[in-house]
Amino acid sequence: MKKIKYIVSILVIAILASCDNYDDYNTEQPTIVRFSSIIQPDPPVSPPLNANMLFNNGVTTISRNLGVFVSNLSSTDRTFNVTFDAALTEVNPENFTFDATVTIPANQRRGSLTFTGFDISLTNAPKPVVLVFVDDASYISEVSFTFSMRSTN
Repeated sequence: MKKIKYIVSILVIAILASCDNYDDYNTEQPTIVRFSSIIQPDPPVSPPLNANMLFNNGVTTISRNLGVFVSNLSSTDRTFNVTFDAALTEVNPENFTFDATVTIPANQRRGSLTFTGFDISLTNAPKPVVLVFVDDASYISEVSFTFSMRSTN
């Protein structure tokens, strides 16, 4: 019986001693923005849309809506600038366009941009287009999003 009291006492002390202090819970946290995933149409299509764009059977234009997520709410609209990483993108820019800005509405965490690909000078080999957020001191973003484009037309 003495051993049980001793073990219970140690467990209670260990639990109480391990409690964290959450004094920083309400402090200002940095805004993190990232690409999420391809937004699926409603009604859904089969197979689901993805980041691979295959131009075939005479199709020369394909569009995808790409979701964007921010880590915190704001009472005002927020705008984030998007560009492509020229060092990692192997597709000629004449083959694609996208919204250069994404606006997240006030009191929301999600937005989207439209990426449109064109079969102007694509080859049969898949090539990447890498989208990134433009660096800005008001937010953190370390996540890129890659579309793959190829044509069999």
